[in-house]
This record gives sequence, structure tokens and C-alpha cells, in this order.
Amino acid sequence: MYELVYNSIAVPHDLDDAALLGVVAGARKRNRALGITGLLLYHRGEFVQLLEGERDAVRSVYFDVILRDPRHTSRSEE
Repeated sequence: MYELVYNSIAVPHDLDDAALLGVVAGARKRNRALGITGLLLYHRGEFVQLLEGERDAVRSVYFDVILRDPRHTSRSEE
């Protein structure tokens, strides 16, 4: 089992409930199809996520999906 943990700043920083539910729904669908499990935390505009599964699947989701998702940034806008 391969594990990856990251944190990021949400864009916009104050996601509303609908936007946050959209993030969760998309992640659940994609991760289930790839056999990835984990944990997603959101608090005050920041994400922390643990992804676990087969190495190639986890790395693909992180590098090809999450890092390219405009709802995440590694920089604080404050």
C-alpha cells in the first residue's frame, strides 16, 4: 500500500458548502474507481488529504488531477 499526504489552500479560500460537496463527490467517484481510499479534511480554507492505494494510481491522482485542479493552491492568498 502506498500513501501520500498533502495540504493545500482552497480557491476560493472560503468554499461554500455546495463547492465543498462537489470536491468530495468528485473525489469519491474517482477514487472508488481507482481503488484509492483515504481521508480529506477541510478547515478554514485549507485541505489536508491522505491518499492510499496502488502507487501508480495514487501518484496519478495527485500529479494529474489534484495539482492541476484550480480549486487548490500551495500559496496563501492572505
